[in-house]
This record gives sequence, C-alpha cells and structure tokens, in this order.
Amino acid sequence: MHCMHVIVIVSVLLSQVRYSLTQTICPTDTYKIPELDVIHMCGASQNVACRVTMSSYWAGEYSEYNGPHVAVDQGATTYVAFTKGGSNGGPNWLRVDLLQERTISKVKLRYGDNNMINGQIIIGNAAVWSDNVRSHTYIGTYGLTYTMSPMRQGRYIFVIMPIKTQPASSERSLQMEEINAYMECQNCPLYSTSLAGSTNISQCKCSHGFQNNLIDLCVACPASKYGFDGTCLSCAAGTYNNKTGQTYCQNCTANSYSTPGSILCQCNMGFTGADGSLCTLCAAGTYKNIVGSTMCQSCRDGSSSDPGSISNTSCVCQPGFTGNSSCIACVAGTYKAMLGSALCDACQVDTSSLTGSITVSACQCNPGYTGTDQCTPCAPYTYKTTRGSASCQHRCNISAPSLMAATLCQALSAGSDIHTHSAAPLGTTQLVRYTFADSWGC
Repeated sequence: MHCMHVIVIVSVLLSQVRYSLTQTICPTDTYKIPELDVIHMCGASQNVACRVTMSSYWAGEYSEYNGPHVAVDQGATTYVAFTKGGSNGGPNWLRVDLLQERTISKVKLRYGDNNMINGQIIIGNAAVWSDNVRSHTYIGTYGLTYTMSPMRQGRYIFVIMPIKTQPASSERSLQMEEINAYMECQNCPLYSTSLAGSTNISQCKCSHGFQNNLIDLCVACPASKYGFDGTCLSCAAGTYNNKTGQTYCQNCTANSYSTPGSILCQCNMGFTGADGSLCTLCAAGTYKNIVGSTMCQSCRDGSSSDPGSISNTSCVCQPGFTGNSSCIACVAGTYKAMLGSALCDACQVDTSSLTGSITVSACQCNPGYTGTDQCTPCAPYTYKTTRGSASCQHRCNISAPSLMAATLCQALSAGSDIHTHSAAPLGTTQLVRYTFADSWGC
C-alpha cells in the first residue's frame, strides 16, 4: 500500500517536471499568452493574413507568383511566392511583413520542393534580410514547424533558400505554399517592461518615467513630475522638471528655489535673473524682496544698501545724509561719516563744512581763522576771506595815505575776514566806504 503511494507521488512529480520542461519561458518585456498564429493578425483589425511584400529577383526587384503583396495563405496548391533563381549568385528569399514587432516562438513552412533543406528563417526589424542579426534557424524536412530558440523578435520574417541548392537555370526556385508564425509571448504595452517568465499582463510594469492609466497603457509622467516604479511623483522643493517622461528631477541652480511640483526654478530674494536661468546678486544700493525674475529696485535718494539686500529697510541713509523714512543731506557746518539714521555731527567751533559732508576733515577753518588741527583767529591787521587752512594775508602798511588814519587800519582787528571798511574821512561827519587796495597795504 505504501509502495502505491510512493509510485503515485513519483509519477505526479515526473509529470510536473515534464510539464515544466515543455513550458515556454517568455523573455523580458513579454508575458505568456495562448499560442496565436500571428500570420493572420495583420490589417487594421489584426484579423487578416499578412502579406509577402518583397522577394529576390535578378536585379534585386521582387516578383510574386500571384502578384505583388500576395497573402501568405493562398492554399496548399497555390504558391504564395515564386522567386526565380538569382543570376547574381545571391540567395533567393522572400519577406513577410507582420506590420509590427512580434515575439515569434515557432515558424511553420510548406513549400513546393526540397530545395529549402538547409535554408534559413531570419526574423528581425531591418527591412533587408542581410541587415538583421544572423540569429537564424535552419530549415530541415518539408512541412515541419521550426522552434525559434531563443525566441526571435522582429517585424519581418525572411525565408532564404540555400545558395548551394539553387539550380543553374532559372526554371526552379523558391516556391512557398504557406507560412505560419506562432506567438506564445505577447510584448508588454509600450513603455512597460517585465521580467523573463512573466505569465500575465499585470506583470508588465510601466518603465521609470511612466505610469499606468488604468487601461493597461503606460503614459509619460508630465512635466513637474518624475516616474518611479510605475508612479508619477511631484518634484520636491528645490528641484524641477520641464520635460515629460523623466525619471528624476533636477536641482535648482545656485541662488534659486522652487516649490514642490515645479517646472522651473526662480531667483531668490536679493538675486535677479530670468526664470530657469542663472541668478545674479543685486548690486549695492538696490534690493529685491520677492522671488522671481523682477529687477532689483533702487534705494530711495540719499540711501544705500549692501549687495544682495532683500528689503527696502536694508536701504539706510548714506554718509552725509540723515533721516528715517527719507534721507536729507547734512546741513552746512555738520557732517556724518556712517550709514544709518543717526544725526549729523556739528563741526567744532570756528569751523564749517559744506552741505552733505561725510567726514570731520570736511570741517575747515572759517574765513578769518587759520590752522590745520586747530583754528585760530587771524592776527591783528591781517585777514582771510576763504574757508580752509590757508594763512591770513595782508598786514596793514604803515605808509598808507594820510586819509587813512592809523585808527582805521587798527579796525582790522584780530579775526577779520574783510578787506573793505567804512570809515569817516578825517574832519568830516559823512561815512564814506573805502577799499584797501594792495597798493595801500591791505
């Protein structure tokens, strides 16, 4: 009794092994389907016989026995194609167009004589048989089904007559009665892939950069997203994508940024440039307080800012100007050396400055005063009419005309900044204006 159980188990296991050995293992990017004769899957509805669209001839032209573009299933007694022996020494051949790439597991031929033994079956996507990879299957006895091992993928099936069996005359040649091509593995939908041995379309996964649209089709991920494992994901903040079907998002360039799901990056505040391009720093005296391609704005009059400023509050009064909401020039006799809203500093006594002065060195001795580090009044009987450190000039001349009394010259007291005086001529009560010319000693 136990032996019977063992025999049954072994028998089942052997059956499973034999079954597994006979199973077709579909290559990558395909999945297993019930066997189909794809030679009858042409036409707009994929339900008519495919056609022979080219064959060999003396001058490389084609000539089908039943006319051009003949279907491959004309009947067992009617030739599909009749190609005469080539006088140029090349092999006779014919080409069947499947209209799209198929994964072919078997090809069955029925031909008119035995000249095809050791011929070849070549499947590929090149329209000329010699341009396809020489991965072929040799033809043997008449009427057999030939297994493609490994499976062949291609749009065209070429049947090639061996050169050595071609007759010297052109009376005998390749006479094909029927062609069948079988498919057990269906290509995955466009833009999808599968592992070898897949048995269902559900095992076809959309390629990176694509996602399933719920009807077994893969569509490209739109711009602003990238595809991974059959799903489209939004680009993260700081990255972008401006193309479809991409597998990753690109990082923003320096000094730019993006929000999640962006198709381009924009310049940060304090930087300017076209969206998606390089960003340059706002110059000193300007600012930019928004993200994007707008130009940097100039600071208000009398104010300035550091390079790359991001707010109008970064614009502070320049040296020589003071204020808060607006900047006004420091008045004469004051100065301001620093940026900001601080008040202007007064010049030291006996000195003055021009409007908008920016350093203490702009405070110079007033007229009637002279000096460098410290200003002192001009000595008696001298004068100085300009600001600055120049010396006082023109001591009064004791030989001045008698009209000019000594007391008049003495009127040029210390600190005088004039060279004209009003005085009454001696012996009169009328005020007369006198100008001390250089020749008079003043």
